[in-house]
Amino acid sequence: MKLGRLLARLFIGSLFFAHGAQKPFGWFGGSGPEATGETMD
Repeated sequence: MKLGRLLARLFIGSLFFAHGAQKPFGWFGGSGPEATGETMD
């Protein structure tokens, strides 16, 4: 059970990290900081 929770946390955490890294860093096919700033203007 503990191993399953660990694997679930690692998997879900990696999804959140990848999604969060798209706008500020432009990783994983994201727009990057320049395009994000233009969108917010």
